[in-house]
Amino acid sequence: MLFFSVLATVAGTLLVQSAGAQIAWTPAQKDVWNTELTIGDLFVKGDYQGAADYLDDAFVNWAPNKPIPVSKAHMTKNFMYYMNESGRKYLHFSATPLNIWVAGDFAYVDYYSTYVVAAKDGKKTGESGCNLDVFRKKSGKWLMVASMTMDAPKPR
Repeated sequence: MLFFSVLATVAGTLLVQSAGAQIAWTPAQKDVWNTELTIGDLFVKGDYQGAADYLDDAFVNWAPNKPIPVSKAHMTKNFMYYMNESGRKYLHFSATPLNIWVAGDFAYVDYYSTYVVAAKDGKKTGESGCNLDVFRKKSGKWLMVASMTMDAPKPR
């Protein structure tokens, strides 16, 4: 069953990537998207503090199945504890933009993500999500102000 799950995830990612590859992004859109990819790459490297440095002080996160959004401090503290205690590690991250909107110093990115996580016992699981992130440019750097992740649709 895990094999089919991972296969469906990879197939879905490839379909979305082929659609996203057809869009001609502006330099501002590319800049925001590169920030998004940098954050994901820092997670894979295990540099959670480096990723947190791209979060605005006003950042809030609304994760799937959570009743309310949480602050940067709350999310960062819980995430660091959870990853360190559980021994989970990100092995792979990929993302495909669906829409990137930029207006001055504000932007939002609607994208589909796939990542593989290894548990302490070595068991690997693939996970996917539909994401909407909001950015604000401060001192020339794009910082994430809000993030909302929804579970990706399950294959039927």
